[in-house]
Amino acid sequence: MKYTEFKEFLEKHPYCFTPNKEKQKEFDRRVATAEKRPIIFAHHEGKETKN
Repeated sequence: MKYTEFKEFLEKHPYCFTPNKEKQKEFDRRVATAEKRPIIFAHHEGKETKN
């Protein structure tokens, strides 16, 4: 992929290479902005167990 093609791809998909935590923080911020009040979300931060 050439640089110009890659640049165009990133303009169309700006969150393609961002980690999930950063995507979640951005989503939380957008929801809080839309609601016009701070919203506290509970997130599970731990190891998942498989049964």
